[in-house]
Amino acid sequence: MRPLTGKALARAFFGPRHRGMGKGLLVPVLLFAAVRGAQITLPGPVEAAALCTAFSAGAMVQTLGDRRHLEELEELFLLPMPDRWFALSWGTVLAAHTLLTKTLPLWALLAALCPGRPGELAAALVWSAAACWGCAAGYGLFRRGRWVPVLLWGAGAAAVVLLGSLPVQLAGAAVSAGVAGVCLCRLGPWEFQRLAPARGPRRRRSGGVLGYLFRALSADRRSWLNTAGLWAGACLLPLALAPASGRELLPVSLALCGLNTPAATLFSRDPALAQALVVLPGGGRRFWRGYVGFLAALYGAALVLCLGAWQLAWGAVGLGDLAVVPLLALQGALLAAALERWCPLRGWKTESDLWHHPRKYLVPLALLPLALAGVGRPVVLCLWAGALALQAALFFRTGEGRG
Repeated sequence: MRPLTGKALARAFFGPRHRGMGKGLLVPVLLFAAVRGAQITLPGPVEAAALCTAFSAGAMVQTLGDRRHLEELEELFLLPMPDRWFALSWGTVLAAHTLLTKTLPLWALLAALCPGRPGELAAALVWSAAACWGCAAGYGLFRRGRWVPVLLWGAGAAAVVLLGSLPVQLAGAAVSAGVAGVCLCRLGPWEFQRLAPARGPRRRRSGGVLGYLFRALSADRRSWLNTAGLWAGACLLPLALAPASGRELLPVSLALCGLNTPAATLFSRDPALAQALVVLPGGGRRFWRGYVGFLAALYGAALVLCLGAWQLAWGAVGLGDLAVVPLLALQGALLAAALERWCPLRGWKTESDLWHHPRKYLVPLALLPLALAGVGRPVVLCLWAGALALQAALFFRTGEGRG
């Protein structure tokens, strides 16, 4: 029964013959090679274990509430298997999927930035796995109403990660993983199912382009959770890296704020919208103006939070750094909108395919050299502002194209 359970769940998440694992490993390898090739290192200490653990726990909680995964869970209820093996296998496969697609890129970045610290990196990876497994068990216990043990368990794990030495961290991770395994064996598969609430008839809403964009982004709560995770990362990354690197990684952190997959794939998620815009005069110029403004507002919020975190961690953010915010926000919005307008993602099966497509890294990679060249250089900022105005004029005056 156990091999049948594991194979069925692994096939649902990684595809036949685990082909999805190879694609998931490609991004961390490329990221590690790019950072090491650029010879960027951090001389000071970095709380790699705390950063990876917090990120993995947040990603695992988001994965547990994923609507697509819950639908797959209902289909797998038809398999003949004991309840304890189902819950254990479900939590293990979800943890492996989260580690492969979410945690490994961050871990590869830290491994490239902090060479010569194998102990800290090993503790970060072990605690990431323990955090994912613990979140799966804690989710089931929380659904049973046992939220007090879950909170105590989380507080104890956070204390070990933040205050413990390396041997204590490794021992704590082993204990936490063991407790999670025992809890998963005692949970049933129905603990992970969430019934959709009954909804009344939908009322017709208005609000123009911005109203549509807000409703489209709010249709799936994972979209706002992903956006909130981006803003949280914009705050936490400077706090973790600034003591070790100073202002050297400020442009890198600003460029990473251009990574917002749900908002940058709204057009690809709605093929009917693409067909509707084709028949509009000017190719839906009003829609694209609203879309660019919407993306610029989201990117600008992330950039402001990032600079605020740098001010708290380093205390040397000036007016020149603030002048970069509107330029980066508008530049990232134009790039993301151009990709959606002329190169939308087609042929996808699930929204997860959209969110994990490698195209999401193009905007941050394009913003990185601009941030490196523009931070603290007024002349470059003026030239950039002129080029940005020209780009906006060409984008909004272009004909229908594909959109």
